[in-house]
Amino acid sequence: MILSRISRPLAALFAAGVLLAGCTAAPPAPTDTFYRLDAAEGVMPVLGQPQPRVVEVTRFLAAGVLADRPVAHTSTGRVLEQYAYDFWVETPPVLLQQQLVEYLRAANVFTQVVTPELRARTDLTIRGRILRFEHLLPPSGAAGVAVSIELSLIDTATDDVKMLGTYVETVPADNTSVLAATSAMREAVARIYARFVADITKT
Repeated sequence: MILSRISRPLAALFAAGVLLAGCTAAPPAPTDTFYRLDAAEGVMPVLGQPQPRVVEVTRFLAAGVLADRPVAHTSTGRVLEQYAYDFWVETPPVLLQQQLVEYLRAANVFTQVVTPELRARTDLTIRGRILRFEHLLPPSGAAGVAVSIELSLIDTATDDVKMLGTYVETVPADNTSVLAATSAMREAVARIYARFVADITKT
């Protein structure tokens, strides 16, 4: 009888402890999110016939965090950090290479645009180097993105550099979210590729 009287309060205390532990449990960890770029959407073909050349777009060069899949961001303009759960679908060197291939094909600049994996005989080679590819956050300024890419056009047979330029674009974002940043990044890359195509057509 005494044991029964003691066990009931202990059971109630145990139940209260379990309920309290359930209420204070940590929320589930965020899930990974992957972003596409799609900079070639809505590209208008260049007027006239495409140049009768086969051009190869190589994988872009990048150093440090700019070569990694996590989206890079800065709130100081000097120090780059990486988001823990936000990634590009490919590393930026591969992503920007693929986007340039799609952009040139959509713009109808050349008869053929290929990548090195095809091992095709080519007339021209395009090489790129990523200098900036980052999400800008306050207090460094208004939310936005900064993209800077060096692009070169090289004669495959002679290795002569037919064109070399550094293209810089800073585009504001609707807010500080990563989703808004990737939309602004898409616009920045599309502007750079449009400028590059315009320069190519002058050579």
